Amino acid sequence: MSKNANRARMPVSGKIIAADGQTHNIVDLLGGGSPICDEVYDIASYAPASGLVIGSDGKLYDLTKLLAARGEGGGGSVSAGSVTYGNGSNVAAALDHLIAALDTLRAEIGNISATLDAILGEVVE
Repeated sequence: MSKNANRARMPVSGKIIAADGQTHNIVDLLGGGSPICDEVYDIASYAPASGLVIGSDGKLYDLTKLLAARGEGGGGSVSAGSVTYGNGSNVAAALDHLIAALDTLRAEIGNISATLDAILGEVVE
């Protein structure tokens, strides 16, 4: 795995600094969730990110206010096809590609499992 690929997989702080200078945690603003692992990180050792984001209209927004508005029902809805990464690529297309890759992987795992079952069946008989 390349050095850049490893860096992309490293966690970043959930802390963001709002326009008013207050620090908030994005996980808390989103109402929590289920962690993807049991490993515990020292959040104090990760620097907070700027909570100022540029919208698709080119204007500057406070992420903490946007997230709070979503929690209050004031954020509206966004279609998956209109969401893009910073490099301009479409998120929905990337998700479709990922799902296709996972389906292929699932099929390959099924093939391997069937082969192992056949081998183990021959050994047991």
